Amino acid sequence: LAMIGSLLYDEGSTAIFQTVTTKFHSVVSKHRYRFIVMLFGVCAFLSLVNQQQQLLLWDRYRVTYRNDELALNPQFLGKNLNQQSAEVIQSDVEIPSTHTRKLVLLGPHDRYNFGDLLFEKVVSHLLVHRAGLPEENIIRAGLITTTYMKQFGGPEQIYSLRDVQKQSFSSDLPFDVVSLGGEASACSFDTCALLMLPEHYREAANQSKIHDCGYVIPKEILVPRNYTGPSNLGIINSLGGKPVGDCRSSFTTADYLSFRDTDKNSELGKQYLSPDSAVMVEHLFGDLIEAFEVPDEIPIDKPYIAVQHKGEILPHELAPILDEISFRNGNMTIIFFCAGTADLHDSVDAYKQLVRNMTAPTHIVEHHHVWLVCKIISHAKWVFSTSLHVRIIAWQYQRSRNTWCTNSKHKRFLQLWDNKSSPCVEFRNITIEAMSTSRPALVEDIREIQERYLQNFDRWSAMVMDEKNRVILPKRKFSWGLPLAVVFTTILLLGFMKLYVTRTDNSVRCTLS
Repeated sequence: LAMIGSLLYDEGSTAIFQTVTTKFHSVVSKHRYRFIVMLFGVCAFLSLVNQQQQLLLWDRYRVTYRNDELALNPQFLGKNLNQQSAEVIQSDVEIPSTHTRKLVLLGPHDRYNFGDLLFEKVVSHLLVHRAGLPEENIIRAGLITTTYMKQFGGPEQIYSLRDVQKQSFSSDLPFDVVSLGGEASACSFDTCALLMLPEHYREAANQSKIHDCGYVIPKEILVPRNYTGPSNLGIINSLGGKPVGDCRSSFTTADYLSFRDTDKNSELGKQYLSPDSAVMVEHLFGDLIEAFEVPDEIPIDKPYIAVQHKGEILPHELAPILDEISFRNGNMTIIFFCAGTADLHDSVDAYKQLVRNMTAPTHIVEHHHVWLVCKIISHAKWVFSTSLHVRIIAWQYQRSRNTWCTNSKHKRFLQLWDNKSSPCVEFRNITIEAMSTSRPALVEDIREIQERYLQNFDRWSAMVMDEKNRVILPKRKFSWGLPLAVVFTTILLLGFMKLYVTRTDNSVRCTLS
């Protein structure tokens, strides 16, 4: 700055600028050592603050063991899916357990969205009947505390994260937390999660907010400040997308990472590629779905085509195409259903508007229940959808299926897991021929992918059940960051005040003389 001032001064600046640059040059020359000391002080302060943050995010909280042999449930080692079937499905057999730590299942199951409700059901069932975790040790968490979702087949009780945090702080052991799946990795609280809740719940969600990411939180949020003892765990289970923005810190402190779309998030460390949790639905709940009572007015006793489409306004091209498909199949009835009525999802009103322009026999399902949707899909002759999870259920039941791909997640599932059947149908290429390329999935392919999911589950569930190998959290040491900040700021202010007083005093004396 002094050099720039000198250059400008030599080039003939105004009298005011000459005075300012001259005084600045004089001050820097006279007090150069003070400025150097202050500079080093600021650098030291920033270094200490950064060091404390790194300790918090990595060394203190992250469990370091990721041994695949340790993380396989010994109860099921060497068994394939068919040998495990009876043990997994039996719901009346409770495996004895001395596990006392609570486990939080965190996800968007606080609103009606088909896939999010399936995740909770699959993981809860496997934790109790495969891993041996007592049912009373499982806590379902979302943005709000509610019993609203049980009418849709969701959890009977959901707690807000603030309520879960209070329970964890008052417990002997801080709670483990599992992020259940879906597109939660980039779902911030304000721009994604909050907007999809029913409007009358949004104020309650705002009051219960404890983190800027909606449905993935850093595990240390559930650890009391003065706690010493075995660490809690943070598990990322088959999530979609890539962590960005407010959600990133939740992944850097996680102990186990698995993604459904990719395992190439290299900056996050070791991770696994695992199918979506919904691939287990038919295997675990097939009998329950088949026994679910369907309302009399829904005509599933005759052949029909099941259609689900996201959006408040549906493409007008759909009406004549669906009419043609129905006609080619002997005027087969088309049943429209919703795979979620949360904001930005499906709309019964949109179906009604579409049906007005159709001539084929139709029925619109206005009942919303997760098992009802599964049964409609499982009995359909053909399934058309925009929902990835509608496709996944149709895939398990070996239904002919076509997906209108509106997101990269559809294409990734087809590339990785369902690559031997019908491709995506782009909106700009909606034709009868494009929608007639579906082939049922092979049973052996379905079972192979389900086994892949169970391997992933066994890894992280073994970590949850293994209290002996947890990292022991020491008592948190005193952080020098804030005191040093106060000291350096005080020195800096006093230095400038002294400098200002000295310069002012000299100016007054000069004026008086």
